[in-house]
Amino acid sequence: MRSNRYLVLVLSLITIFAPTFLIFLSPGSPQGPFSPPSEKSTASKHSPASALGQNWHLSPPIVVLLCAEVNSGVTLLLKSLIHHGLDAHVIPDALAQSTDRIHWLANDFVHSHGYSFLNPNMDKNVSAWDRGLLWATEYAEKKGGQKAASLLPQKNDERAFVWFIELDVWLADGLALPDLIRHYESNPCDLIASGVLSHGPGFGDDWYWWGDYRIFGARGASGDLLLPRNNSGRVAPLFATFNVLSRLSLRLLRDVAAMAEREKRLVLHEALLPSLVRARESEGWCLSWISVPWVNIRWRPEFSLREAKTGKNERGWRIIHPVKENWTISGV
Repeated sequence: MRSNRYLVLVLSLITIFAPTFLIFLSPGSPQGPFSPPSEKSTASKHSPASALGQNWHLSPPIVVLLCAEVNSGVTLLLKSLIHHGLDAHVIPDALAQSTDRIHWLANDFVHSHGYSFLNPNMDKNVSAWDRGLLWATEYAEKKGGQKAASLLPQKNDERAFVWFIELDVWLADGLALPDLIRHYESNPCDLIASGVLSHGPGFGDDWYWWGDYRIFGARGASGDLLLPRNNSGRVAPLFATFNVLSRLSLRLLRDVAAMAEREKRLVLHEALLPSLVRARESEGWCLSWISVPWVNIRWRPEFSLREAKTGKNERGWRIIHPVKENWTISGV
């Protein structure tokens, strides 16, 4: 009799407390102490779309970091971009040991492919831009088939894109660039530039490079002018774009490659890239520039590293250009 009473008591206790135990042990419990953090709790405070190891709608975006040399700051930035789900690579100007993520191309090799003058002030007229566009074209061709964009109307390899960022573009945190890239993931434009530098000669612009013979009157091996001209022989009213942080489509990279092969040289990227896009607007090509509400951006004037981190950065800019000092990314 007594044993039956104990059995009843034990069963009663199990009945009373079992729901409580189940709440704490259930793997489906949304707030249980052992449940994984929700997507919301891992998201950046700046954007609801941010998360570590982001799941991109397309395959991981290709990002090419253009720099003078590979140093500890470049290495840390590269690791951060990879950590946040980007297919990131480094193209340096100075000789560096090539790896699966760092790619150095010799001047003679770059010249042999017709890539030069994308930054005319560089030694032998070969810059990280020349190396970067040459390398990225081949890489994007290989990856293009994996980038069939379910969110875009054209489902073919020409909708592959490559992001380029110069090292003096300072990033306040590890999610600043992924946040910006995600914002444009379904944007079909062939060139997304940092901004507009000039609307072209004849529009009252006094942009220095329009008056430089290497831009305004440059001719290639075929004798053709390297910037499209209108019927009067003058440069058409084209944009010159600010490209320190920009995205290029694979078909734009192919147009650059075709010109390099034909003309055995190129012309300043800030004039060349938008010129090629504007020349094909009737074919559905388009040009845009960066504006993201939750990624405050300041392009100029130059900031010191201290000003970028504190002081003058009262608006909480997450992307600033230029910051010329060596810097390392925070919030990796």
